[in-house]
Amino acid sequence: MRCLAMFKHKYISILFFGVLMGLLIVFYPSIKMFYSILIVGFLYTGVLAIGVFVIRLQFFGDNISQLNIPQKKILLTFDDGPHPTITPEILEVLKKHNAKAIFFCIGKNVVASPDIVIKIANDGHMLGNHTFNHGVNFTFLHKKFVKNELLKCNEGFVKIGINPPRIFRPPFGVTNPTIIKAAKELNFTIIGWSNRSLDTVADTAEQILSRVIKNTKSGDIVLFHDTVTYTPKALDQYLTYLATIGYSFDCLNEFKVKLKL
Repeated sequence: MRCLAMFKHKYISILFFGVLMGLLIVFYPSIKMFYSILIVGFLYTGVLAIGVFVIRLQFFGDNISQLNIPQKKILLTFDDGPHPTITPEILEVLKKHNAKAIFFCIGKNVVASPDIVIKIANDGHMLGNHTFNHGVNFTFLHKKFVKNELLKCNEGFVKIGINPPRIFRPPFGVTNPTIIKAAKELNFTIIGWSNRSLDTVADTAEQILSRVIKNTKSGDIVLFHDTVTYTPKALDQYLTYLATIGYSFDCLNEFKVKLKL
């Protein structure tokens, strides 16, 4: 996948159509032409799929998925909240470890739990936009509807007296040309991740802990969800372990400087 990160969507598309034309010239008309085009088309579709779902490749456009920090520091992020009971537990764990994080909130949850959002901000954490509905069809929306999702989410923050976020994490971390253009036109910076806990599919806190520890490196943007029962326990154990090996969790200010926020 590191090789794919060297390419952008437009260059891959140009290469694909160049190869396609070459096949037509060399093999037309023959059965070889048909099978060759089928194979190349399959490979092209596979590359596009990887680009859509692996946000850190920046295949369709720029995003921040890793911080260039030589010291042992990580940036914690949480998606899909706020949750009425789990998010407060997360906030207590963060307070215990003197850690700051970014919470990418779903707009409808902001409207449903405004007091928790205000507490997140008052505790010194950063807030991000995670669309209003977090719909499973977000990848396929027209640009107008993508923009509406982002704007409606920010309206939820404004209604409770919070400055609208300028950072955005797409649902499921998916990107495509439409999402990239919509975010750019609204002046959002897209934020990805480099260490994914997969807490939403874990059965225990130990599974979450094992995965994030194994993949942790300096400058990581770590993805958790403040909607999962096991996450507060896993987070507490994770931060306790990292502290013993010299990691700190105070790079939120460096992140803000990088984004000029």
